[in-house]
Amino acid sequence: LSGNSGRATDGNRVASNLRDEGNMRKSRFVVKIGGSILRQRGAADRLLGYLAKLPQKRETVLVFGSGSLASVLNAELAAVFNHSDRGAHLSTLLVRDCVATYAVAAKPMLSLADSTFAIEAAWSQGKLPVLRQSALVSWLGRFAWSKRMSSDSVAGVLAGLIDAQRLILLKDVAGIYDSFPPIGTAKPLRRISTRHLRQKVRSCVDPLLPSVLELFRLRCLVASGMDLVNVASCFDSRPSCGTWIDVLAQSRRRRGPGGI
Repeated sequence: LSGNSGRATDGNRVASNLRDEGNMRKSRFVVKIGGSILRQRGAADRLLGYLAKLPQKRETVLVFGSGSLASVLNAELAAVFNHSDRGAHLSTLLVRDCVATYAVAAKPMLSLADSTFAIEAAWSQGKLPVLRQSALVSWLGRFAWSKRMSSDSVAGVLAGLIDAQRLILLKDVAGIYDSFPPIGTAKPLRRISTRHLRQKVRSCVDPLLPSVLELFRLRCLVASGMDLVNVASCFDSRPSCGTWIDVLAQSRRRRGPGGI
């Protein structure tokens, strides 16, 4: 991952901590909760209640999307200041932080985390850490300001840095479909390669995700977060639902400048 001279100091520290401490041995999962789930009344509450009860042998970190909350705010701000891609990206990032902060304030089993120290502290207290995304994104340099990078890819970077067993992207649909939008005769795919995913014009994941998965050689499952039976399956050794994104064998693991 390449950055720039304007990286925030705390962002550097967070990323360094995440990388250096990423080899502690427990089953680790990064779970991204899509903004589309937040729009469904009661869905996020049920999902958080389930995730908080996961066995202690599974160390899980949550990453929130922003959904329509960011879209509404950006539309209002654009009407006042005129549209700015950078401004929209920054405000979207802050909305995700707001969602995480609000969720932690409302749910005692959650704990806001902006470093691995905070993540470890949450696990030791039996709580579920929620990433404050701005702490990590500030380290990512030019990729942080790309419209192509949503919380899907942020979750992927986190999963790679802490050596997670699996990245789980929970959506309000059953996975990645053979056509988009997933209506009519569209069917969810059981598997798709990063190469074919990159070729799709539109899907329910962000365009930068295939490169992040290839960079860290990540296992990634895209599934519905609306059904807790499906969510439970996501943590199994052989999930019965969702779409696996396969990183092709010839996609070498790359680090450092130009890695994505």
